[in-house]
Amino acid sequence: MAGYLEEYGAADARRGKLIRWSVISVLAAAVLAGVLYFFLPIFRAKSQVRTLLGHLSRHDYQAAYRAWGCPQPCRDYSFQEFMKDWGPKSAFANASAARVLKARPCGNGIIVSVAVGGGWETWVQYRPSDQTLSFWPWQGCPARFEAPAGAASSP
Repeated sequence: MAGYLEEYGAADARRGKLIRWSVISVLAAAVLAGVLYFFLPIFRAKSQVRTLLGHLSRHDYQAAYRAWGCPQPCRDYSFQEFMKDWGPKSAFANASAARVLKARPCGNGIIVSVAVGGGWETWVQYRPSDQTLSFWPWQGCPARFEAPAGAASSP
């Protein structure tokens, strides 16, 4: 009779263990997906800016223009304008000394802070939708202001 009750409850214990590990796995996958969703675009933005700086430090301005996001001449940003902003007579003439400081999401893009040298810093926006770069006019992401309480909304 001792063999009759030996396996009593073992199936329930296995089922409980399977359910527990399934829930833990799903939660871990969800957390990992969330972290990747948040950090992967930031990694891509920093990588794109580092690629741009690498081309500039090698004085390969055509490749740097393509890394900016203009494989063909951009309609609103010609190669001549690019050379004025990033060429050998610009503040980025010594691009080998430039480095990426930080990046953070802001609106539809990611703002990347670039230290140029001599204490000078500039900001570049990376748009993940079309993988292009552009100048960012503000220092960091502008704050969002709430409407004052009791302010009338437009119809």
